[in-house]
Amino acid sequence: MERYKQLLFINEYPPSTLAGAPLIMRQLLREYDPARLDVLCCDSFYGQASPVVRESYLACRHTAVRAFNTTLRPRRVFGPLESTLNRYRLGHLMQLGRRIARERGVEALLSTSYGAEFPHAAYFLAQELGLPFYYYEMDRLDSVFTCRAAERLITRHRREFLRSAKKLWLVSPTMVREFKRLYGVDGEFMHHFVDIDRYQRIAAEAPPLPEDRLLLAYTGSINSMFLDSMRWFCEWLNAGLVIAGRAVELEIYSSHCPPGLAGPHVRYAGFVSSELVAEKLAAAHLAVILVSFTEERGVKEQIQTSIYTKTVDYLAAGRPVLVVAPPYAAQLEHYGAVTSVVTRLDREAVRSALERLATDAAYTADLRARGLTLVREHHSFDSVGRRFLANFQSAP
Repeated sequence: MERYKQLLFINEYPPSTLAGAPLIMRQLLREYDPARLDVLCCDSFYGQASPVVRESYLACRHTAVRAFNTTLRPRRVFGPLESTLNRYRLGHLMQLGRRIARERGVEALLSTSYGAEFPHAAYFLAQELGLPFYYYEMDRLDSVFTCRAAERLITRHRREFLRSAKKLWLVSPTMVREFKRLYGVDGEFMHHFVDIDRYQRIAAEAPPLPEDRLLLAYTGSINSMFLDSMRWFCEWLNAGLVIAGRAVELEIYSSHCPPGLAGPHVRYAGFVSSELVAEKLAAAHLAVILVSFTEERGVKEQIQTSIYTKTVDYLAAGRPVLVVAPPYAAQLEHYGAVTSVVTRLDREAVRSALERLATDAAYTADLRARGLTLVREHHSFDSVGRRFLANFQSAP
Protein backbone atom coordinates (compact mmCIF):
# COMPACT_ATOMS: atom_id res chain seq x y z
CA MET A 1 0.00 0.00 0.00
CA GLU A 2 1.26 3.46 -0.92
CA ARG A 3 2.25 5.72 1.96
CA TYR A 4 0.50 9.05 1.74
CA LYS A 5 1.46 12.36 3.29
CA GLN A 6 -0.48 13.39 6.39
CA LEU A 7 -3.02 15.65 4.71
CA LEU A 8 -5.40 18.29 6.07
CA PHE A 9 -8.33 19.15 3.79
CA ILE A 10 -9.99 22.48 4.67
CA ASN A 11 -13.28 23.45 3.04
CA GLU A 12 -16.86 24.32 4.00
CA TYR A 13 -18.04 21.14 2.33
CA PRO A 14 -16.62 17.77 3.41
CA PRO A 15 -16.06 15.32 0.56
CA SER A 16 -19.51 13.78 0.00
CA THR A 17 -22.32 13.28 -2.50
CA LEU A 18 -23.91 16.63 -1.55
CA ALA A 19 -23.13 18.41 -4.85
CA GLY A 20 -20.65 18.54 -7.71
CA ALA A 21 -17.57 19.95 -6.00
CA PRO A 22 -17.83 17.80 -2.83
CA LEU A 23 -18.48 14.78 -5.05
CA ILE A 24 -15.37 15.37 -7.14
CA MET A 25 -13.28 15.70 -3.99
CA ARG A 26 -14.82 12.52 -2.57
CA GLN A 27 -13.84 10.63 -5.71
CA LEU A 28 -10.31 12.01 -5.61
CA LEU A 29 -9.78 11.08 -1.94
CA ARG A 30 -11.64 7.74 -1.78
CA GLU A 31 -8.41 5.77 -2.14
CA TYR A 32 -6.52 7.92 0.38
CA ASP A 33 -5.42 6.23 3.60
CA PRO A 34 -8.10 7.49 6.06
CA ALA A 35 -5.62 7.38 8.93
CA ARG A 36 -3.56 10.01 7.13
CA LEU A 37 -6.40 12.37 6.25
CA ASP A 38 -8.22 15.06 8.28
CA VAL A 39 -11.17 17.17 7.16
CA LEU A 40 -11.92 20.61 8.65
CA CYS A 41 -15.37 21.71 7.47
CA CYS A 42 -18.56 23.62 8.30
CA ASP A 43 -21.22 21.92 10.40
CA SER A 44 -23.97 23.29 8.12
CA PHE A 45 -22.79 20.79 5.52
CA TYR A 46 -21.61 18.05 7.92
CA GLY A 47 -23.73 17.40 11.02
CA GLN A 48 -26.80 19.08 9.56
CA ALA A 49 -26.70 17.29 6.20
CA SER A 50 -29.27 14.69 5.11
CA PRO A 51 -28.76 10.99 6.00
CA VAL A 52 -27.90 10.18 2.37
CA VAL A 53 -25.10 12.75 2.39
CA ARG A 54 -23.82 11.73 5.84
CA GLU A 55 -23.53 8.12 4.68
CA SER A 56 -21.14 9.26 1.96
CA TYR A 57 -18.49 10.88 4.19
CA LEU A 58 -14.99 9.46 3.98
CA ALA A 59 -13.90 7.24 6.87
CA CYS A 60 -11.42 9.76 8.22
CA ARG A 61 -11.46 12.22 11.11
CA HIS A 62 -13.69 15.29 10.62
CA THR A 63 -13.64 18.51 12.64
CA ALA A 64 -16.80 20.58 12.05
CA VAL A 65 -17.04 24.31 12.77
CA ARG A 66 -20.35 25.81 13.86
CA ALA A 67 -21.93 28.08 11.26
CA PHE A 68 -23.03 31.65 11.68
CA ASN A 69 -26.83 31.60 11.88
CA THR A 70 -28.78 34.11 9.80
CA THR A 71 -32.04 34.22 7.92
CA LEU A 72 -30.66 36.57 5.26
CA ARG A 73 -30.63 35.16 1.73
CA PRO A 74 -28.99 37.53 -0.76
CA ARG A 75 -28.76 36.48 -4.41
CA ARG A 76 -25.90 34.01 -4.84
CA VAL A 77 -25.00 31.15 -7.17
CA PHE A 78 -24.78 28.69 -4.32
CA GLY A 79 -25.67 28.82 -0.62
CA PRO A 80 -27.02 31.52 1.68
CA LEU A 81 -25.08 34.40 3.22
CA GLU A 82 -23.94 32.24 6.14
CA SER A 83 -21.61 30.46 3.69
CA THR A 84 -19.60 33.65 3.09
CA LEU A 85 -20.21 35.92 6.06
CA ASN A 86 -18.02 33.70 8.19
CA ARG A 87 -14.90 35.48 6.94
CA TYR A 88 -14.87 36.71 10.57
CA ARG A 89 -14.22 33.23 11.96
CA LEU A 90 -10.95 32.96 10.03
CA GLY A 91 -8.96 33.21 13.27
CA HIS A 92 -10.90 30.32 14.79
CA LEU A 93 -10.24 28.18 11.73
CA MET A 94 -6.56 28.97 11.90
CA GLN A 95 -6.50 27.97 15.56
CA LEU A 96 -8.19 24.64 14.82
CA GLY A 97 -5.89 24.06 11.85
CA ARG A 98 -2.78 24.66 13.96
CA ARG A 99 -4.01 22.20 16.57
CA ILE A 100 -4.75 19.49 13.98
CA ALA A 101 -1.39 20.10 12.27
CA ARG A 102 0.44 19.74 15.60
CA GLU A 103 -1.47 16.67 16.81
CA ARG A 104 -1.45 14.80 13.51
CA GLY A 105 1.89 15.84 12.05
CA VAL A 106 0.30 17.37 8.96
CA GLU A 107 2.61 17.45 5.93
CA ALA A 108 0.39 19.19 3.34
CA LEU A 109 -2.80 21.22 3.06
CA LEU A 110 -5.51 20.94 0.41
CA SER A 111 -8.52 23.14 -0.30
CA THR A 112 -11.07 23.82 -3.01
CA SER A 113 -13.35 26.69 -4.01
CA TYR A 114 -16.63 27.83 -2.44
CA GLY A 115 -16.73 30.26 0.44
CA ALA A 116 -14.05 32.69 1.49
CA GLU A 117 -12.54 31.85 4.85
CA PHE A 118 -11.96 28.09 4.56
CA PRO A 119 -9.67 28.16 1.50
CA HIS A 120 -7.93 31.23 2.90
CA ALA A 121 -7.42 29.52 6.25
CA ALA A 122 -5.63 26.73 4.37
CA TYR A 123 -3.55 29.27 2.44
CA PHE A 124 -2.54 31.31 5.51
CA LEU A 125 -1.85 28.15 7.53
CA ALA A 126 0.41 26.76 4.80
CA GLN A 127 2.34 30.05 4.77
CA GLU A 128 2.65 30.10 8.55
CA LEU A 129 3.71 26.46 8.95
CA GLY A 130 5.87 26.25 5.84
CA LEU A 131 3.76 23.43 4.37
CA PRO A 132 2.89 22.78 0.71
CA PHE A 133 -0.55 24.10 -0.32
CA TYR A 134 -2.59 22.31 -2.99
CA TYR A 135 -5.65 23.96 -4.48
CA TYR A 136 -8.49 22.94 -6.81
CA GLU A 137 -10.64 25.75 -8.22
CA MET A 138 -13.95 24.16 -9.20
CA ASP A 139 -15.90 27.38 -9.66
CA ARG A 140 -15.02 31.05 -10.13
CA LEU A 141 -14.35 31.97 -6.50
CA ASP A 142 -13.86 35.62 -7.43
CA SER A 143 -17.27 36.15 -9.03
CA VAL A 144 -19.78 34.66 -6.60
CA PHE A 145 -19.84 36.61 -3.38
CA THR A 146 -22.07 39.43 -2.25
CA CYS A 147 -20.43 39.80 1.17
CA ARG A 148 -18.00 42.73 0.95
CA ALA A 149 -15.69 41.39 3.66
CA ALA A 150 -15.30 38.17 1.70
CA GLU A 151 -14.83 40.04 -1.56
CA ARG A 152 -12.05 42.23 -0.09
CA LEU A 153 -10.28 39.18 1.31
CA ILE A 154 -10.35 37.44 -2.06
CA THR A 155 -9.24 40.48 -4.04
CA ARG A 156 -6.33 41.31 -1.77
CA HIS A 157 -4.73 37.88 -1.77
CA ARG A 158 -5.98 36.39 -5.04
CA ARG A 159 -2.83 36.41 -7.16
CA GLU A 160 -0.51 35.40 -4.28
CA PHE A 161 -3.02 32.76 -3.19
CA LEU A 162 -3.03 31.08 -6.61
CA ARG A 163 0.71 31.42 -7.18
CA SER A 164 1.49 29.88 -3.80
CA ALA A 165 -0.14 26.58 -4.74
CA LYS A 166 2.34 23.77 -5.20
CA LYS A 167 -0.24 22.31 -7.55
CA LEU A 168 -3.18 24.23 -9.01
CA TRP A 169 -6.01 22.27 -10.61
CA LEU A 170 -8.78 23.99 -12.59
CA VAL A 171 -12.14 22.58 -13.61
CA SER A 172 -12.17 23.37 -17.35
CA PRO A 173 -9.80 24.15 -20.22
CA THR A 174 -11.51 27.55 -20.41
CA MET A 175 -10.63 28.28 -16.79
CA VAL A 176 -7.01 27.26 -17.41
CA ARG A 177 -6.73 29.90 -20.14
CA GLU A 178 -8.66 32.53 -18.14
CA PHE A 179 -6.52 32.15 -15.01
CA LYS A 180 -3.36 32.35 -17.09
CA ARG A 181 -4.65 35.63 -18.57
CA LEU A 182 -5.91 37.12 -15.29
CA TYR A 183 -3.32 35.91 -12.79
CA GLY A 184 -0.36 34.62 -14.79
CA VAL A 185 -0.64 31.13 -13.26
CA ASP A 186 -0.37 27.74 -14.93
CA GLY A 187 -3.19 25.45 -13.86
CA GLU A 188 -3.89 21.87 -14.85
CA PHE A 189 -7.32 20.78 -16.11
CA MET A 190 -8.88 18.16 -13.85
CA HIS A 191 -12.48 17.04 -13.50
CA HIS A 192 -14.83 14.34 -12.25
CA PHE A 193 -14.13 10.65 -12.91
CA VAL A 194 -16.16 7.43 -12.63
CA ASP A 195 -15.81 3.66 -12.97
CA ILE A 196 -16.96 3.46 -16.57
CA ASP A 197 -17.06 -0.35 -16.65
CA ARG A 198 -19.50 -0.39 -13.72
CA TYR A 199 -21.74 2.16 -15.44
CA GLN A 200 -21.72 0.13 -18.64
CA ARG A 201 -22.47 -3.12 -16.79
CA ILE A 202 -25.46 -1.58 -15.00
CA ALA A 203 -26.78 -0.17 -18.29
CA ALA A 204 -26.43 -3.56 -20.00
CA GLU A 205 -28.29 -5.37 -17.19
CA ALA A 206 -31.14 -2.83 -16.93
CA PRO A 207 -34.72 -3.80 -17.93
CA PRO A 208 -35.89 -2.75 -21.43
CA LEU A 209 -37.03 0.86 -21.71
CA PRO A 210 -40.68 1.64 -22.57
CA GLU A 211 -41.42 2.30 -26.24
CA ASP A 212 -44.49 4.48 -25.76
CA ARG A 213 -42.73 7.27 -23.84
CA LEU A 214 -39.45 9.17 -24.16
CA LEU A 215 -37.87 9.22 -20.71
CA LEU A 216 -35.37 11.96 -19.86
CA ALA A 217 -33.18 12.18 -16.74
CA TYR A 218 -31.55 15.08 -14.93
CA THR A 219 -29.26 14.61 -11.93
CA GLY A 220 -27.48 17.13 -9.74
CA SER A 221 -28.04 20.58 -8.31
CA ILE A 222 -30.54 23.07 -9.69
CA ASN A 223 -28.87 26.37 -8.82
CA SER A 224 -28.75 29.69 -10.64
CA MET A 225 -26.62 28.22 -13.42
CA PHE A 226 -29.56 26.04 -14.50
CA LEU A 227 -32.81 27.28 -12.99
CA ASP A 228 -34.07 29.68 -15.69
CA SER A 229 -33.67 27.15 -18.48
CA MET A 230 -35.02 24.32 -16.34
CA ARG A 231 -38.21 26.34 -15.73
CA TRP A 232 -38.58 27.06 -19.45
CA PHE A 233 -38.13 23.39 -20.36
CA CYS A 234 -40.31 21.93 -17.59
CA GLU A 235 -43.18 24.29 -18.38
CA TRP A 236 -43.08 23.04 -21.96
CA LEU A 237 -43.00 19.37 -20.94
CA ASN A 238 -45.80 19.74 -18.42
CA ALA A 239 -48.02 21.33 -21.07
CA GLY A 240 -47.57 18.15 -23.10
CA LEU A 241 -44.69 17.50 -25.52
CA VAL A 242 -44.83 14.59 -27.97
CA ILE A 243 -41.78 13.52 -29.98
CA ALA A 244 -42.17 10.89 -32.72
CA GLY A 245 -45.47 9.81 -31.22
CA ARG A 246 -44.05 9.46 -27.71
CA ALA A 247 -44.90 11.62 -24.70
CA VAL A 248 -41.76 13.21 -23.25
CA GLU A 249 -41.26 12.84 -19.48
CA LEU A 250 -38.47 14.08 -17.22
CA GLU A 251 -37.25 12.60 -13.93
CA ILE A 252 -35.26 14.94 -11.67
CA TYR A 253 -32.82 13.57 -9.06
CA SER A 254 -31.61 16.43 -6.89
CA SER A 255 -31.35 17.54 -3.27
CA HIS A 256 -33.89 20.27 -3.99
CA CYS A 257 -36.50 20.88 -6.66
CA PRO A 258 -37.52 24.55 -6.93
CA PRO A 259 -41.25 25.31 -7.09
CA GLY A 260 -42.82 25.24 -10.53
CA LEU A 261 -40.75 22.46 -12.09
CA ALA A 262 -42.67 19.31 -11.14
CA GLY A 263 -45.96 18.61 -12.89
CA PRO A 264 -47.84 16.07 -15.02
CA HIS A 265 -44.75 15.12 -17.06
CA VAL A 266 -41.91 16.21 -14.75
CA ARG A 267 -41.36 14.15 -11.61
CA TYR A 268 -39.09 15.04 -8.71
CA ALA A 269 -37.60 11.76 -7.45
CA GLY A 270 -35.53 13.21 -4.61
CA PHE A 271 -31.83 13.03 -3.85
CA VAL A 272 -29.95 9.79 -4.49
CA SER A 273 -26.48 8.63 -3.54
CA SER A 274 -23.86 8.81 -6.28
CA GLU A 275 -23.69 5.01 -6.11
CA LEU A 276 -27.26 4.87 -7.45
CA VAL A 277 -26.87 7.40 -10.27
CA ALA A 278 -25.85 4.77 -12.86
CA GLU A 279 -28.96 2.74 -12.06
CA LYS A 280 -31.24 5.77 -12.43
CA LEU A 281 -29.65 6.77 -15.73
CA ALA A 282 -30.07 3.25 -17.09
CA ALA A 283 -33.84 3.76 -16.70
CA ALA A 284 -33.85 6.74 -19.11
CA HIS A 285 -33.57 7.06 -22.86
CA LEU A 286 -31.77 10.41 -22.77
CA ALA A 287 -30.13 12.79 -20.31
CA VAL A 288 -30.42 16.57 -20.32
CA ILE A 289 -28.38 19.57 -19.20
CA LEU A 290 -30.17 22.93 -19.34
CA VAL A 291 -27.90 25.91 -18.70
CA SER A 292 -29.14 29.41 -17.86
CA PHE A 293 -28.95 32.21 -20.45
CA THR A 294 -28.79 34.86 -17.72
CA GLU A 295 -26.85 38.10 -18.06
CA GLU A 296 -26.22 38.32 -14.31
CA ARG A 297 -22.45 38.77 -14.05
CA GLY A 298 -21.60 36.33 -11.29
CA VAL A 299 -23.71 33.51 -12.74
CA LYS A 300 -22.58 34.17 -16.30
CA GLU A 301 -18.92 33.98 -15.30
CA GLN A 302 -19.60 30.62 -13.67
CA ILE A 303 -21.16 29.35 -16.89
CA GLN A 304 -18.25 30.67 -18.95
CA THR A 305 -15.70 28.67 -16.93
CA SER A 306 -17.45 25.69 -15.28
CA ILE A 307 -18.35 22.28 -16.63
CA TYR A 308 -20.69 19.91 -14.87
CA THR A 309 -20.03 16.63 -13.09
CA LYS A 310 -23.32 15.12 -14.25
CA THR A 311 -22.07 15.02 -17.87
CA VAL A 312 -19.46 12.40 -17.01
CA ASP A 313 -22.11 10.16 -15.42
CA TYR A 314 -24.41 10.58 -18.42
CA LEU A 315 -21.73 9.64 -20.92
CA ALA A 316 -20.40 6.73 -18.85
CA ALA A 317 -23.93 5.29 -18.69
CA GLY A 318 -24.16 5.50 -22.47
CA ARG A 319 -27.02 7.99 -22.43
CA PRO A 320 -27.23 10.36 -25.39
CA VAL A 321 -27.10 13.87 -23.93
CA LEU A 322 -29.05 16.99 -24.92
CA VAL A 323 -27.30 20.21 -23.85
CA VAL A 324 -29.17 23.50 -24.09
CA ALA A 325 -26.65 26.24 -23.27
CA PRO A 326 -25.43 29.64 -24.46
CA PRO A 327 -22.62 29.45 -27.03
CA TYR A 328 -20.05 30.83 -24.55
CA ALA A 329 -20.61 28.02 -22.00
CA ALA A 330 -17.39 26.18 -21.09
CA GLN A 331 -19.47 23.00 -21.19
CA LEU A 332 -19.54 23.13 -24.99
CA GLU A 333 -15.77 23.24 -25.49
CA HIS A 334 -15.12 19.99 -23.65
CA TYR A 335 -18.33 18.08 -24.33
CA GLY A 336 -19.80 19.70 -27.44
CA ALA A 337 -18.52 17.03 -29.83
CA VAL A 338 -20.07 14.16 -27.84
CA THR A 339 -23.46 15.71 -27.05
CA SER A 340 -26.40 17.18 -28.97
CA VAL A 341 -26.11 20.96 -28.50
CA VAL A 342 -28.72 23.70 -28.88
CA THR A 343 -27.40 27.22 -28.21
CA ARG A 344 -30.68 29.12 -27.85
CA LEU A 345 -33.95 28.78 -25.95
CA ASP A 346 -35.91 27.90 -29.06
CA ARG A 347 -38.59 25.24 -28.85
CA GLU A 348 -38.36 24.21 -32.49
CA ALA A 349 -34.58 23.80 -32.25
CA VAL A 350 -34.89 21.74 -29.07
CA ARG A 351 -37.75 19.70 -30.54
CA SER A 352 -35.63 18.93 -33.60
CA ALA A 353 -32.68 17.86 -31.43
CA LEU A 354 -34.89 15.60 -29.29
CA GLU A 355 -36.48 14.05 -32.37
CA ARG A 356 -33.09 13.21 -33.85
CA LEU A 357 -31.91 11.70 -30.56
CA ALA A 358 -35.11 9.64 -30.38
CA THR A 359 -35.14 8.36 -33.96
CA ASP A 360 -31.64 8.45 -35.51
CA ALA A 361 -29.97 5.26 -34.23
CA ALA A 362 -26.74 5.81 -36.17
CA TYR A 363 -26.37 9.32 -34.77
CA THR A 364 -26.93 8.27 -31.16
CA ALA A 365 -24.62 5.27 -31.55
CA ASP A 366 -21.87 7.61 -32.75
CA LEU A 367 -22.48 9.99 -29.82
CA ARG A 368 -22.31 7.07 -27.37
CA ALA A 369 -19.06 5.74 -28.83
CA ARG A 370 -17.33 9.14 -28.80
CA GLY A 371 -18.68 9.90 -25.33
CA LEU A 372 -17.34 6.65 -23.90
CA THR A 373 -13.95 7.30 -25.50
CA LEU A 374 -13.81 10.76 -23.93
CA VAL A 375 -14.68 9.37 -20.48
CA ARG A 376 -12.02 6.66 -20.72
CA GLU A 377 -9.35 9.16 -21.82
CA HIS A 378 -10.17 12.07 -19.49
CA HIS A 379 -12.52 10.89 -16.70
CA SER A 380 -11.23 7.54 -15.44
CA PHE A 381 -9.29 6.67 -12.29
CA ASP A 382 -6.11 6.22 -14.31
CA SER A 383 -6.45 9.55 -16.12
CA VAL A 384 -7.55 11.58 -13.08
CA GLY A 385 -7.49 9.82 -9.69
CA ARG A 386 -4.11 8.11 -9.95
CA ARG A 387 -2.41 11.30 -11.16
CA PHE A 388 -4.01 13.34 -8.37
CA LEU A 389 -2.95 10.91 -5.62
CA ALA A 390 0.63 10.78 -6.90
CA ASN A 391 1.10 14.32 -5.59
CA PHE A 392 0.59 13.13 -2.01
CA GLN A 393 2.61 9.92 -1.98
CA SER A 394 5.63 9.88 0.32
CA ALA A 395 8.90 8.21 -0.52
CA PRO A 396 9.23 4.73 1.10
